[in-house]
Order: sequence, then C-alpha cells, then structure tokens
Amino acid sequence: MNIPDIFNRATIIDRIRKDGHITVSGLAGSSDALFITALCHAIECIHVIAPDDRYERIYHDIAQIEPDALLIDSTHLHYLPAPIIVTTEQNLDTRVHEVQNMTLHRGQELPIQDLINALERTGYVREDIVEDENEYAMRGGIIDLYPMHGEALRLEFYGDTLYSIRKFSTQNQRSFEETETTDVVLALSDRTKTLRSQQDAHVWTIAFTENVKPQPTIAVRSEGTIRFDMVPSPKYYGDLKRLRSDIDRGSYTYYFYLSSNSLIERIRSVLGDISAYPVSLSQGFIDEQNKTFHITDTELFGAPIKRKQAFKGLFIDDLLALKENDFVVHADYGIGQFKGLTFIEIDGRSYECLRIDYAGTDKVYVPIERINLIERYVAAHDCPPVLSRLGSDAWIKTRKRIKKATERLA
Repeated sequence: MNIPDIFNRATIIDRIRKDGHITVSGLAGSSDALFITALCHAIECIHVIAPDDRYERIYHDIAQIEPDALLIDSTHLHYLPAPIIVTTEQNLDTRVHEVQNMTLHRGQELPIQDLINALERTGYVREDIVEDENEYAMRGGIIDLYPMHGEALRLEFYGDTLYSIRKFSTQNQRSFEETETTDVVLALSDRTKTLRSQQDAHVWTIAFTENVKPQPTIAVRSEGTIRFDMVPSPKYYGDLKRLRSDIDRGSYTYYFYLSSNSLIERIRSVLGDISAYPVSLSQGFIDEQNKTFHITDTELFGAPIKRKQAFKGLFIDDLLALKENDFVVHADYGIGQFKGLTFIEIDGRSYECLRIDYAGTDKVYVPIERINLIERYVAAHDCPPVLSRLGSDAWIKTRKRIKKATERLA
C-alpha cells in the first residue's frame, strides 16, 4: 500500500545508524502508527513500548497497515516472530510462550482426537460457541477453532480426513470462504521467554514511555532532536460541504484513511478525486511542516460506538447455533422443534443426526451433512409457532404462497 512518506524515513534511518539512537517529538493522532510502519521495512523487527492507555489504539492502527503485527499484553501472552510487536513497559519482562505452526490442508489424514489433544495441550479452551481467540468447539465431525494469531476456522472431517477448511464469522457463526491450506498457531507451554531478552541488533525499540532500559533506538518525547509538527485534525461530523470548502482553498494536500473501498467511492462522489486509502485508522492529524491534512472516519463522522454484537444465529450452516428445543424450519417438512443429536443405525453403519419433532408424534432425523436444509425459525413475536404435520400439504401451500409473494415483490 503506497501510503505517502511524510517523515523522510531515509534521513531518520541514516541518523539512527550513525548515532545509534534518536529522540522524536511532535507526533499526533495516528501519525505514530504511520511513523512506525514507515520504518518497519528497514529493520527485521520493531518493538513498540506504548503507554498503558494507548497501546491498544496504537496496535490497532499499526495492524491496519501491517497485518502481521503482534500484540503482547496480559491476555496475549504468546510470542511469534513479527515485523512489529506492540507491548507495554510492564510486559517487557513477562514470560511469554513461544509458538509453533500446525499446517492443515484439505484432504489431510488427521484423526480428530489428535487435533483436539494438540489444542488442549497448547492452551485452547473448549466452548459451546467460538467467539474469542484460543477457543475451539466440537460437534460431530465439525470443529470450530479461533487461533491466537489468525482468522476463525471451521474444519469439517469425514472420518479421519479433513474434508474442508472454511473461514467463519464469530458474530453470526456463518462460514464465508473456503481455503485449501492454513496454519494454526499452537503455544508451547514448556518454552517461554521475555520480550526484553529478544532485543538485540536485529531489533529496534520505539518507546513512548520514560526510563525504558536498555536505551531505546527511538524515544518519543515532548522534546526531541527530530521535531515533527503534527496537530490533531478538526472534526467535520458529516459536514462535507465545509470539508469541500476547506479542500478548495488549496492550503493543504488532503489524504483520507477510510474503513472500506465502498466508503472511499461514496466520498469521492461528493469531494471529487481525493487521495484515499482503505486503512481504518483511529485519529486524523494535520502535518504543518508538509502542509498535509490526514482524515479518518472519526473526523468525517465522529468516533464510532464500539460494542460487541450479540450472536443471533439467524441462519445455520453448522450445529453450533442450535440449542435443544429451538424451533427450526426444514425446507421440505416445515416448522419443527430441535431435540438434540442422536445416532441411528442404517445397514450396519452409525450416522449422527439431528432429531426434529413435528406435530403429534412425528419425527425427522436429519444427517448432519444435510444441515443446509435447516434454518432457525424467526418471528416478530415471542409466541411459539404451530408445528407442521408430516404428510399434510399445508407446508407445500405455504411455500407456494411465499414464492409468489417474493416474485411479486421482485
């Protein structure tokens, strides 16, 4: 990503290699993250020692530009070689676990229990639904897994064969992309090290806090030998007319760091051909030295309200979204009530199935590999639905009415 170099990084790198260390001042907003990532290609690794009240924001901004960046704090205690590692001063001497990668590929022969043993031996916790890192869940031949460094994965086994690997969203529990191979990070609990012990000639340290020992390569201070002149950006709160007027004055060159390409296109439709990057930084700033204006979503629309979405499970492409006694809709049989998993014997083979009860004593057993035929029942009120009766044509008529209504709406 060709983000503009507003720091003259070649000069900074030469100064560091000549003097061994420098002090820097005058950073504001997310310019600290841009400064750090601008230097990361000149050195094998950068350790960022950030204040307790800012390290998460700094890590978030860095990770938007350098996705392989690593965070180490009280809840992320696993060391993985990375181009940029963000931590706090108090965590410099905390012992963190080294990790190794387990490579998985579609078609691989791997007994499920061997995978479960490896996960539990290296710190993963079994849950009913996977929502956070270091968690896994198992139901039938499907394992959901959220590695400590990577995206949530859905692994589907057929016997001892890894049949498919899909990424999935922890918010709605739906898979969205299939992949042929992936690496799962496993922590080695018997091998630990401190981050400070990894600071050698191949590592530059950028410290935002005082009294970090040994002396950091770059110390960010209120006064520095290299002085930038960054100040916070004003807020527009949706007033694009005022922003357009400011741009037209021509006093500054404007750069936009926005959360998506679609948002960039919408802003361009109003403001014209702006310089924009699909990088979701937290805070904008003005660079008075270079007369550049750097704007994020926050300046355009205000700070977003961050809240963890509740899991809703409106659609089902796995077994984890279902709880016993939930109402479901089978594509062929209509509304029923899920009664759990059970095994049934057919021609000497045992199959794991969902049991769904219908009106009267009717039951349907759905093999887990046909879970795509089922959706969770959703209604605008809390009243329980009337269960469908097998053999009745009522559900067929209902499907026809829905199809005709959909066609009219289309």
